[in-house]
Amino acid sequence: MRELESMKKKIFPLLSTILLIGILLSACTAATASSWGSVSIADTAIFYAGGTQVFALRPDNGNVIWSYPEKAAAGQSFLAAPAVAGTQVIAGDYIGGLVSLNATDGSVNWTFSDAKSKYVGSALVTPDLIIAPNADNHLYALDLQGKLKWSFKASSSFWSQPVIDATSVFASSLDHFLYAVDVRNGELVWKVDLGAPLVSSPLYDNGVLYQGSITGDMSAVDAATGKVIWTQKLGVGLWSTPILTGTDIIFGDQTSKIYILSTTDGSITKTIEVGAAAIGNGASLPEGTAFGLENGDLVLISPDGSVLWTRTIGGKLYSNLAANSSVLLVVESQGDKPLVALDTNGTEVWYFAGKK
Repeated sequence: MRELESMKKKIFPLLSTILLIGILLSACTAATASSWGSVSIADTAIFYAGGTQVFALRPDNGNVIWSYPEKAAAGQSFLAAPAVAGTQVIAGDYIGGLVSLNATDGSVNWTFSDAKSKYVGSALVTPDLIIAPNADNHLYALDLQGKLKWSFKASSSFWSQPVIDATSVFASSLDHFLYAVDVRNGELVWKVDLGAPLVSSPLYDNGVLYQGSITGDMSAVDAATGKVIWTQKLGVGLWSTPILTGTDIIFGDQTSKIYILSTTDGSITKTIEVGAAAIGNGASLPEGTAFGLENGDLVLISPDGSVLWTRTIGGKLYSNLAANSSVLLVVESQGDKPLVALDTNGTEVWYFAGKK
C-alpha cells in the first residue's frame, strides 16, 4: 500500500506536466482563434497577438488602429506578445516568420525567415539588437534592420523571452539548461542544468537569475558564473516568471497556490491558496501583484500575502498579464472577451472581442 501511494505521488505530477505541455503544444500548432494570445503595452498603443492577426489598439477604448495582416491569412497565426523596438513592432508567428511592423500604421518594414519552427516567446529588444527565441532550438540576434548578426543553438526549444545584463543574454530551454550567451557574438558563456524543462523566462535582479521549472523547482543562479545559489523544491509545475516584491519573489503554480519566497535563501515566506492554477506571469500593480487563474478569476495579492480582491473575468486565463500605471490587460482563452482592459482597482474599462 505504501508503495502504491509513493507511486501515485510520483506519477500524478508527471501526468499533469505532460498534459500541460500537450496543451501548450496544441495551442502552438493548432493556430486557431481559440488558442490564447498575448499582449504588450507601449506609450501610444496596445499590441495584441490575437491568434490569426496582430492588432494595434487604442489604450483608452480598445478601438483598432491597424491589424496585420489586414485580413486573417490561412496558416499564419501569432501567440507571442509583440515586442516594441522604437517605431517597430516585432511579431513572430507559428510557422517561423518574424516580421517588423511600422508601429503607426502596421506596414511591413522587413521579415526574417531563417527560423524553422514556431515563435512561442517574445523577442528581446536592446538598443541595437532584436534577440528572438525559436522552437527550432535557436536564439536569433538581428540588427534593427532585420539582418542576422549571430545565432546560438541549444539541444531543445526556446519557448520564452530572454533577459539581459550588460554583457550576456540569458535564455531558458526545454533541454533543462539555463544559458548565458555573449551578447556581442552569441558564444556560450556558461550553462547550468536545472533538472527539468524550463518554459518561462528567468527574472534578473542585481546579478541573480530566478528560474522555475515544470517539476516545481525555483532556483537562484549567479548571473556571472552560472552557479546555483539556492533551490526551493515545491514539487508542482512552475510555468511563469517570478516577480520581485521588496526582498521577496512571488509566483504561482499549476495547481492552486501563489508562493512568496525570500530572495536571500529561497525560504517560503507565504503560501496562498487561490483555488486554481496560475500559469501566466503576474503583473505588478500599486497595491500588490495580480495573477490570472485557470478558472477565469483575477486575484490581487498584497506584499504580505493577503488576497486584496478577486474579479471574475471569464474563460481561462493562461497568458501573461500586462500592466502600466493606469491599465491592466488580461487575455482570455475560451471566453467571450479575448482581451479585457481593467483599471488598477480591477474594474473593467473596455474589452476587445476581435475584428469582425
